[in-house]
Amino acid sequence: MTIYKCKMCGGDLQIEKGATTCRCIYCDTLQTVPSADDEKKTILFNRANRLRMNSEFDKASGVYESIIADFPEEAEAYWGLVLCRYGIEYVDDPGIGRKIPTCHRSSFNSVMDDQNFELVMEYSDPSSRKVYREEAKQIEELRKRIIEISGKEEPYDIFICYKETDENGNRTVDSVLAQDIYDALTAKGYRVFFSRITLEDKLGQEYEPYIFAALHSAKVMLAVGTDYEYYNAAWVKNEWSRFLQLISAGEKKILIPCYKNIDAYDMPKEFARLQAQDLGKVGAMQDLLRGIDKLFSQNSIPNNRIKEPAAAVSNGGPNADALLKRGNMALEDKQWDKAIEFYDQVLSMNAECPEAYLGIFLANNCCSTTNAMHELFVRNDLRKDKNYQRAKQFSNEEVAKLIEEWEKPWLEQKQRAEQLKTECNSLKAQLGSKNYLDPEEKNLYSELKQKAEDVKKEYYANVKTKYLSMPEHNQMQELDNKISKMQHHLSSLGIFKINEKKQIKEEIEELNKEKKRIQSVLGKAEAEINQLKDSANIAEQQFREYCAKIEHKYEKSIKQKINKNELLWRFMDESFEVVKYGHYEQGKGIEPIEWIKLVQESGRILIISKYALDEKRYDTEPNETTWEKCTLRKWLNTEFINRAFTEEEQALISNIAINAEQNHERFTVFGNAKTDKVTLLTVQEANTIFKTPNERIAYATEYAKKQGAYTGDEGQCFWWLRITGSVSSYPANVENNGYVRWGNTDCYRITASVRPALWIDLNS
Repeated sequence: MTIYKCKMCGGDLQIEKGATTCRCIYCDTLQTVPSADDEKKTILFNRANRLRMNSEFDKASGVYESIIADFPEEAEAYWGLVLCRYGIEYVDDPGIGRKIPTCHRSSFNSVMDDQNFELVMEYSDPSSRKVYREEAKQIEELRKRIIEISGKEEPYDIFICYKETDENGNRTVDSVLAQDIYDALTAKGYRVFFSRITLEDKLGQEYEPYIFAALHSAKVMLAVGTDYEYYNAAWVKNEWSRFLQLISAGEKKILIPCYKNIDAYDMPKEFARLQAQDLGKVGAMQDLLRGIDKLFSQNSIPNNRIKEPAAAVSNGGPNADALLKRGNMALEDKQWDKAIEFYDQVLSMNAECPEAYLGIFLANNCCSTTNAMHELFVRNDLRKDKNYQRAKQFSNEEVAKLIEEWEKPWLEQKQRAEQLKTECNSLKAQLGSKNYLDPEEKNLYSELKQKAEDVKKEYYANVKTKYLSMPEHNQMQELDNKISKMQHHLSSLGIFKINEKKQIKEEIEELNKEKKRIQSVLGKAEAEINQLKDSANIAEQQFREYCAKIEHKYEKSIKQKINKNELLWRFMDESFEVVKYGHYEQGKGIEPIEWIKLVQESGRILIISKYALDEKRYDTEPNETTWEKCTLRKWLNTEFINRAFTEEEQALISNIAINAEQNHERFTVFGNAKTDKVTLLTVQEANTIFKTPNERIAYATEYAKKQGAYTGDEGQCFWWLRITGSVSSYPANVENNGYVRWGNTDCYRITASVRPALWIDLNS
């Protein structure tokens, strides 16, 4: 029978029947495993994991895909695709003595939003789902760290892909050729990523953030190779295949294979349709440099090229000046496409006009005035926008001052988020060290903790040295093989070979006696190991009981402060588009509520639930009503808020001053001014905050469906808005196709889904 291998270290796993998780006895890692119901599946998984551990992620993905083709509900196969997409390799962490993930293929996209990860969650059971989520969180933190580091890197023009050393550790011919190209390109002013030089001052650091930044910023990749095997080496292929994926995704990039002393047909099949450069020809270097110069147009001269001083817009002639003014007028009139057209014409005359880049930036973000950018810039990290970067690159004094004003609140918020994060870590360290305990309590805590750790280490050490290394394991296997062969031989003998049969039976009997003896030895060793395991469990239990005993109000208050600070910095940190806050029934019990961040202003942020949480009538009485008097408002600000949030969580919610509502058709004012904690969006907010109907589409939770939520084929629902329609009893809503509909039905006749909205006080 085929044995399933550990995907962290490659050791044999001992999996209990029906289990979906298993702890490896070699690397002590708790991990998920596929259902062991098919030998072919096990063989394929072992092959895929072996390829992934050798960093051959594309080949491994192909094997995982073949598993899914035969077993479409195998969660572990989808998880394998996630690991391959992010290039996950597990390495030893000396600090904890276990395997931890390292990433070789980062992405701007969150692991949690990955389609394959969603299928992992769908097809896994509760025990394995918890392990998957913990591993995904580790990878997500790793990915964010890589993105953060890479975001600080200057953009590159050209990426040189090549193999640095051969199997003996000597420098390859490819490396020498690549450096010649690097020297020639840098002499012309291009910013070139060449790992031998670019990464030489980053020894001991993770290279992925810098490779990731270079792959995404470079316009051209030169894939240098003198050998078929070098082109297909794991890390070389990792670079050029990722670059091709960016091209396939629609990015305007070019890959140029540069080969020497090999047949063009010996290059990777993926290069078949690419224009290659033969470096063995006379004048090949000159041809390559001239071709690269043609690729980089005047508008995209590398940042460090020597340039003539940029002329002011007015120096481009009256046409450029007039076009800039017309673009500004179109911007004021909110004619976004026309504004972009005028600004593009300005750039055709002066490729370094910061005002034109700034105008395109504003038009793309539907901002008619620069003042509107303040709020937009705070809630979105727009610094990565290409036009914003160009405006900043070529900025004059006026543009630089404006950009500084935009970035100031963003930087202040980021700084405060970092302060809160630091404070959380400090409080966690304080909890971990128990430094608030008196000396006697602290000593007992340390003794019990050390005892639990020592006994546990002793148990794992004995498992490996005293039990698993016993020669009797191999002897038992050999005996089983001998007995099996002899029994097979016995069954094949004819009825007349009585003496030979008798002799074989006697030999089998002797082997069984020896087997019983070995089983007895192994049984005693296993009993000793189990006894040691019991001791480890008892020590661990004693430590946990003591921890529970000494937990008091001071510790509880620290935990509450940690939770509050963590929540606030996640609301402030732009990398968190969705934040979990509060709890509500959603179909599988009481679960954390996910909130989308919408608008930020004056130290507070507007959020709305990602999913429709419940199904309610706007009002239960058959009379004209207003938001002020409707039962839905009362439910949100009493029953819902108390069910969804603790007292500490409610303290973060700002009071909302809501004015009387004005109807769009008859310009009639309904209701009086009031103050809420929880509310709904207005029609205007739904139309302006969400730019398209697709963004307004919401999905109901399973709980909301059970309450009667009407949904489309994919679970889209109707959800209430706050303003009423032609009469005060006709409330507005968003339809399941994302379009806003002014009310045309009495509110007590129909129900719709509820997406609560509220303001979080960031200065709380």
